Amino acid sequence: WNVVAYDSLGNPSAASSTRSFLVSSAKDWLAVASGDNHNIAIDSDGMLWAWGQNNHGQVGDGTTGAKSTPVRIGTLSDRWIEVGAGSNFSFAIRNDGSLWAWGANNLGQLGDGTTLDRLAPVRVSPVGETWLYVDGGQNHSVGINGNNNVYIWGDNSYGQFSQSAYAGLEWDWTRFAGGDVFLALSVGLVHGYKEPYEDKLPL
Repeated sequence: WNVVAYDSLGNPSAASSTRSFLVSSAKDWLAVASGDNHNIAIDSDGMLWAWGQNNHGQVGDGTTGAKSTPVRIGTLSDRWIEVGAGSNFSFAIRNDGSLWAWGANNLGQLGDGTTLDRLAPVRVSPVGETWLYVDGGQNHSVGINGNNNVYIWGDNSYGQFSQSAYAGLEWDWTRFAGGDVFLALSVGLVHGYKEPYEDKLPL
């Protein structure tokens, strides 16, 4: 299923595999997201785990060493409900709706107002603001907040923001100006797709 150049399969033997295999039978899993060579997942207890390449801190354990098996991220009291991953950066939404990010940030893809890599999760949403979904591309990110509005941040070299002009990079979130309310989205390397709710829920 993958080439294990950075232990991204969660296989302690670091061997490549052309078939799927069980990463862990000790837990039930609710969500998983994959970047270029790393993965993050939420177990049935709401705990956050990650493994794989970690040169930019995308695993989120406070180091830059690759992890061949899942390691727990965050504190024992944290509970998580959603994960997303870009090429070498990661996102998670906590059960209070807050958005957290870590990993590569050279083009502002974490959305924390800086271009500094983060080796552990940092909160990027204002206090009291909730998020429903988040995902990352190569160097840009998109998310849906609690009002079902789509926001985009990071690299815009190829018009990923769906704006009339290419704006380089944005450290702060840009609201998609389509006027619709959105329920789901998907992100490619340098493009995105948004699924509007046809009944037009009120903003």
